[in-house]
Amino acid sequence: MTAAAKHTPYVPDWNTCRVCGESAAGLVKYSVRHYVHADCAMKKWGAAFFARLSPWQASRFPYLSAVAVGAEKALTARAEQAK
Repeated sequence: MTAAAKHTPYVPDWNTCRVCGESAAGLVKYSVRHYVHADCAMKKWGAAFFARLSPWQASRFPYLSAVAVGAEKALTARAEQAK
């Protein structure tokens, strides 16, 4: 490893899920430079995940992922705040 490589700052992959680590399409942005698959978020945080989203982000969250874990009411309530 060269001296220059030792001091290269870490640049995360913007297309990587923060939960499973896989790169794929369909990631949801939930914070600055933080992306996650909708299903991974539901498995890890459940309905509490929607508190991390702005109402605008919640209104665009994949509804079927929320239904799969019974969190559709929490998603709908958060998305309604955007109106």
